[in-house]
Amino acid sequence: MKQNANSSLFICSNKLQNPKKLFILSLFQYLKSFRFFYVVLLLFPISVFSQKIALKKLETNLKNIEITSIGLDDLVIENSVSNTFEIVLYSDDAEKHHIVIEEKHNRLYISFEAKEFQQNTEPVMKPITERLKRANAVLKIPKHRNVNLFGLNNNISAINFLGDLSISIENGIIKLGEIQNHIAIKLYAGNVFAFAENTNINVISSLGKIKVDEHFYEKKFSLKDDKFSKHLIVNTIKAHTFLQTNK
Repeated sequence: MKQNANSSLFICSNKLQNPKKLFILSLFQYLKSFRFFYVVLLLFPISVFSQKIALKKLETNLKNIEITSIGLDDLVIENSVSNTFEIVLYSDDAEKHHIVIEEKHNRLYISFEAKEFQQNTEPVMKPITERLKRANAVLKIPKHRNVNLFGLNNNISAINFLGDLSISIENGIIKLGEIQNHIAIKLYAGNVFAFAENTNINVISSLGKIKVDEHFYEKKFSLKDDKFSKHLIVNTIKAHTFLQTNK
């Protein structure tokens, strides 16, 4: 019996000698000694899953797309690898904010509205100027579509967009990546970033800075070449424009 007991103790001791088990056990005992360990465990799921997601997909052959980004903090436009439009809305309140899609007059209309805004039929300016709290969206758009985007205070990312794009917002940061077709920007204040190689360029800024490669220009910058098929037009009051024309 004594030999069996010693054998059992030897086996248990070997199990506890496992380095991985000892490390995990020691780490847990260490963290357990701090009261905030339990608070972190409770708050972690809340912080991770607090933002809700709404998703819509559709297929259409309509070439002209009208997007209203009013209410969003950030909007990302991506090239879709298929003929499917995909719209994802990230919001703190999925019951309050939603995606609106309409097809009329041979155009596809996409907007992001709060339900109480939509229910108000009277023309009131206050809801239009309010921003949805922490609401962002990602749009995947099929290639070679014509997009017209209107917003107020938004950051817009349309990196290497494979279509014609017109953006008109009041304030924000616009990132275009490499110009692929025809891009027109109207912006009151903010920043515009783009890589415009082999592109016809026309930038007008009343008070903002214009930087092309390593040179600064006042009021306007223009570059035109009949061999170029791509166009970038930027018209601002206070916004700064930063362009790179060669790698």
